[in-house]
Amino acid sequence: MIVQDDDPRAFWQTLAMGRVSGVNLGAAVVEGWLDRAEFDRLVDRCSDCGRQDDCMHWLGQPQPWPRPAPDFCANATGLSMLSGG
Repeated sequence: MIVQDDDPRAFWQTLAMGRVSGVNLGAAVVEGWLDRAEFDRLVDRCSDCGRQDDCMHWLGQPQPWPRPAPDFCANATGLSMLSGG
């Protein structure tokens, strides 16, 4: 089970960005193809990026799913690799 980290906003935004990108990060950890340390690094990068408001705005836009994370996302490259993109 994945539990909320020290920065709840970054935790939930990381999960949401993964889902929009076509990756269920929670299931990836539970199923073992993404380890907890890797997931924590994704959340830490989100927490440190400083673009959370831009992220919330982007996530709230009505667009088709899945779609790649925006260029400003600190996890764009990692999510793209996880989604096979």
